[in-house]
Amino acid sequence: MKRLTAATTAIATLTVLATVACLTPAAHAATTFTADKAHTSVSFAVRHMMSQVRGSFTDFSMTIVKDDANLAGSSVDFRIQATSVNTASEMRDKHLRSEDFFFVEKFPTITFVSTSIAAAGGSDYTVTGDLTIRGVTR
Repeated sequence: MKRLTAATTAIATLTVLATVACLTPAAHAATTFTADKAHTSVSFAVRHMMSQVRGSFTDFSMTIVKDDANLAGSSVDFRIQATSVNTASEMRDKHLRSEDFFFVEKFPTITFVSTSIAAAGGSDYTVTGDLTIRGVTR
């Protein structure tokens, strides 16, 4: 039980940074954008003892719908395939995919779905939503 609690804490504090350098408009919808994987990365850093472990996910999708006429109608849907975790250590990646952490056999997808989007000035927005990892939504 203690290992599961530690794993859950590590997952809860996992910081996922999606750096979107370029969004590609989806076909036939001027307000719908998808991540251009050639210019987008999903990376994280987790504190482990006295250092940080950095990694990334290589299999993901993101759809952003921006409705200028009705910002409340805008949305973000972001999905990561947890099996694609990469920390440059196959042994660590295997452990992260195990039941101790992501438990990819039962919970293969990490999701973020927006619940609200608010203008934050200029071209900035504040996006609030539900992050689900390992079946737990926060």
